[in-house]
Amino acid sequence: MTAYPTAAHRSAVRILSEQKIVLLLGAPATGKSMLAAILATTAIDGEGHQCLKCDGPLELTAHWNPHEKNRLYWVDDAFGPNQLRPDFVDGWISAMPKVKTAMEHGNRFILTSRSHIWFGAKPKLGTRNLPVLTDDKAVVDLGTLSPEEREQIIYNHIKAGNQPTQWKRQIKKHLPQLAEDSRLLPEIARRLGDSSFTKLLKAMPEDLIKFVAEPAEFLVQTILELDDAHQAAMTLVFLRQGKLPAHELTGDSTKLVAEKYDVTPRAIAEALPQLERSFLSVRQEATQKVWGFVHPTFTDAISSMLSGRPDLVELYIQGAKLETLLTEAVCEGAAPIRDAVVIPASASEHLARRLLGAPDVLDLNRSLFEFLSARASDGVINAVLDADPNMLRREARRYWKIWADQRIRFLSRVHKLHRLPDDVRAEAANELERTAIEDLDVSFLDVSDVLALFQPTRLLSLGTRLAGMLNDVISDRIQKIAEEADPAQDVPDQFDQVRTFVDQFRESFADDDSIQSKLQSLGEEIDEAVAEVSKRKTPDEDYGSWPDVSPAKVAVAPRERSTFSDVDE
Repeated sequence: MTAYPTAAHRSAVRILSEQKIVLLLGAPATGKSMLAAILATTAIDGEGHQCLKCDGPLELTAHWNPHEKNRLYWVDDAFGPNQLRPDFVDGWISAMPKVKTAMEHGNRFILTSRSHIWFGAKPKLGTRNLPVLTDDKAVVDLGTLSPEEREQIIYNHIKAGNQPTQWKRQIKKHLPQLAEDSRLLPEIARRLGDSSFTKLLKAMPEDLIKFVAEPAEFLVQTILELDDAHQAAMTLVFLRQGKLPAHELTGDSTKLVAEKYDVTPRAIAEALPQLERSFLSVRQEATQKVWGFVHPTFTDAISSMLSGRPDLVELYIQGAKLETLLTEAVCEGAAPIRDAVVIPASASEHLARRLLGAPDVLDLNRSLFEFLSARASDGVINAVLDADPNMLRREARRYWKIWADQRIRFLSRVHKLHRLPDDVRAEAANELERTAIEDLDVSFLDVSDVLALFQPTRLLSLGTRLAGMLNDVISDRIQKIAEEADPAQDVPDQFDQVRTFVDQFRESFADDDSIQSKLQSLGEEIDEAVAEVSKRKTPDEDYGSWPDVSPAKVAVAPRERSTFSDVDE
């Protein structure tokens, strides 16, 4: 099938050539991965260029050397596949200085993300983010297609799809109207070209229009029309986060799903290949083949299906990996989270038992605290604390900025529920104060729930002490960083800690002219120190080059007098 070069395609090509990195944003079904594949294919069309595709920053940093050259790194769902993943944000915070180094060595990066996930990640990355991503110079939004672009996309999919000729002829006259609908996205067009997804379309053009307007509902209904074995197979793939080992179908999760759907594990194994291409795909990953969904929106559909059936929610709580449960579910009664599996209040007891079984290890505790601070209902938190008050005393891996530290966030929420012991509150206040004084991390000063962990008099004392540090401590810190800075690395990044302190303090004491004057002077000191260290930097060597990537390499389907004139031939 030929690909049609939309305005977003051409913009992405230009940005990748100019900025060496591009972030493709869009809602589900907008064609982010397809465009990334086109960019990757055309960009490495040169001798000595290689492409490495990674699932998130953790896999990226595990398999790369930022000092190698002429590489293209393609990271799909860069900040989480369906929702923002804190460990992915952590990964990028650690990786960003290396990404800068890799770009300086002639490497390029293609990232994709759902828009709402990126907007959640952006403030957490803070100053660690790349400037071209912060100011959107390297960001392409795939959300808007012109009517002409939609015409060509739907033509391509229906022309090359498996629909019978009679069906194509039946809908042919309605396609121009369909192409006018801004909700028509590439993945929806693909489904229209596949007979597996259009069996429920009866009344034309009403059902056709509804198919585009309500794609999620149609997809859920399509899945519910499948027999129990096929639904069980898709649920099993969902429970394994789209990475179901093709030759390991005898585990506990398989047995649990088979029991819930009243089918045999063998029936599930036989159903998987029957769903291939339309619903599922099999791919090689590391040393094994795995089953996954053809498109990420299938995960959303299964999530919606589970949320609507209490018996399947219980299956999800029992059968999903704990890490999956903590990052993809939300309790009824908590703040809504897009694309999350909603755990009803009736299942709170099952959920609390599962959470109480979480091993006490740093990384998992962090995910557990994130769930309890933002995704759990008050009822679940109370149930967990009733059963295990020592949950409050667990330790977790720290976040790079304490305002977003999940343990601190959890403790502040428990404090609002009037269940935080005085000694735990005092320990949390000690940690916040120590972080502010020693690490210059005052990111919590405008977070009222976190500030509430301080006794009022202690908070006033901390403010006075921090203001006193502006006289000499901060200047000494700037000078020390300048003396120890490595000019071969990203110079501004090495001053990030002290610059962020100055900027955040400026916001917190906006009405104090005396403090603002001192902060202005410190900001100038930082600028001078960065310039001085930068002078010590040796000239960059030639790390190789990439040819210009022309969008003309993306084939264009020939335009007839009417785009759809031969769609049924």
